[in-house]
Amino acid sequence: YGRNATGGVVNMITNKPVDHFEANLRAELGNFGSQKFRGMINVPLGDKLAVRLAGSTLKRDGYGKNTFTGNDADDRDLYGLRASVAFTPTDNFKAILTFDRFN
Repeated sequence: YGRNATGGVVNMITNKPVDHFEANLRAELGNFGSQKFRGMINVPLGDKLAVRLAGSTLKRDGYGKNTFTGNDADDRDLYGLRASVAFTPTDNFKAILTFDRFN
């Protein structure tokens, strides 16, 4: 990763579409109005095409207080979405198109 990577590197490799159906969903609820949801679905569309959708959300009320404004602090309202399409016309060629969105 180069000579300037002295602090280390985190290499994240996302799951790619596969040739069989799979899906999962995970939900977590907690204090301070915490709600977490994660899920994915993988759908093969014939022998040469597969689609994978994955997403997550996190919502939480703040558990601190801004003493100047009186507003909650450290609240969360996040979501992420990834859509991937894999095209495999031959055994020697595979193309993957991925769309990522995080807010």
